[in-house]
Amino acid sequence: MAIARVSVLEFISPEALENAQRSHKEMRESVFPSLKMGLCIRTGPSSFIDISIYPSMEAAEENLEEREKFHEQVFGSSLKDEFFYQGNIDYFFQTEGFGDLNLNE
Repeated sequence: MAIARVSVLEFISPEALENAQRSHKEMRESVFPSLKMGLCIRTGPSSFIDISIYPSMEAAEENLEEREKFHEQVFGSSLKDEFFYQGNIDYFFQTEGFGDLNLNE
């Protein structure tokens, strides 16, 4: 069953957030190899919510150590606060016109 991990991250500044998102995009494939979908929602000038979808609980759990290392090495002290929830996906909807939203990677 597919798993979603919803992470809430707050950084010390808008610049630190921009650096974090840039680094995540550059390193995503190597740090999160089993990630099937990701959605990042800016919730403030220095915070965002990240929704990550994995094919199974095992796949989601496998990258937790690499995730922690990535956050420590790349974000370091610029990460002010972080926590996450994860669980089974009970419902998913996507319209065929989703591409009309003009979202960028």
